[in-house]
Amino acid sequence: MMLTTSSVEKRLKMITKVLVGSAIILEAAIGSAPASADPSPFETLSCSCQEAAAAGSPAVAHKMNLGIQDGFSSTPAVKVEQ
Repeated sequence: MMLTTSSVEKRLKMITKVLVGSAIILEAAIGSAPASADPSPFETLSCSCQEAAAAGSPAVAHKMNLGIQDGFSSTPAVKVEQ
């Protein structure tokens, strides 16, 4: 039996359709967990800080500058070619 290109393509399309259809039916039969099944990991976060700096104070600006400097110092250097 000689297979032509068009018959091979038809068979591959049919196999693809069967596999996709089977996957859809399997997913529907098994079902998936609802997105809200797991609690958010952020619900348990809290701050145990005793002191908070006033907004606009030099302490807040200093902490922000330290954080920015720390971020820049841990970023690898990137060479830009022109």
